[in-house]
Amino acid sequence: MSCGLAAVVEHYGPTDFLRHDEDAHPDAVERMQGPDSTLARFFGFVPSTRPALVEQGNLCRLAHQGAPPFLIAHGDCDRRVGIEQGRRLHRALTAQGARADLVEIAGGDHGSAHFNAPPLQQTTLTFLESA
Repeated sequence: MSCGLAAVVEHYGPTDFLRHDEDAHPDAVERMQGPDSTLARFFGFVPSTRPALVEQGNLCRLAHQGAPPFLIAHGDCDRRVGIEQGRRLHRALTAQGARADLVEIAGGDHGSAHFNAPPLQQTTLTFLESA
């Protein structure tokens, strides 16, 4: 029996911290490169001041052919983590030959009810059954 991951279901997560603001929705809740931003509090410093260190946490650069299958769900109206973050991860995984399914939720914001609705629940179950 393997202890490795069989599959990953990822909802609206940040994947490339250095491009967070570049990918932000036009009506973003906050920009992340300021000293009082959520990311600055997370890292303990403004991410752009130590890019080499922050880049080590870039999920996109960790993509590889042997990665478990990913289901990435992201809302196109996410005002906290722009949808391009999910698209970046999807592109990185598929470029390496890993399975990655991207579900773009029309009208979905960060943590909105769309992510708990029957259509995405069914998509998730189908994905997990096939993984």
